[in-house]
Amino acid sequence: MRILFDDGVCEDVEAEPVDAIRYRLLWSPLSSSTNAKLGDVVELSPEGEIWRFVRIAEASPLETMQMVLSRELAESSAFHDLLNFVRDIGGEWEKAFGGIVFLHFPPASGDEVRARLDRLESVS
Repeated sequence: MRILFDDGVCEDVEAEPVDAIRYRLLWSPLSSSTNAKLGDVVELSPEGEIWRFVRIAEASPLETMQMVLSRELAESSAFHDLLNFVRDIGGEWEKAFGGIVFLHFPPASGDEVRARLDRLESVS
């Protein structure tokens, strides 16, 4: 769906309806400076073919970490192991523009995700 955010950015974002005006984001907006991210339930106002962002009605329960990866790190088996770990603990990940990665994970697992990422970056 095409969403117009407060900062004037209009972006196509995949979302699923929760009710008539609330949608759960199935991926994070990349161009907008809004704080909306994957898993958030956002309130939207219809304006023809475009939906205007009103507010985040319910924040995702997941913590988010964003990073820029080198090609070598992105292609490493250790990095893919980290992505699998994030999914195994009930999280999700997104990759954009080839090297930007968003990790979304339960806050209780944050220390372990950061420790694994630190080990991964020290090897690369």
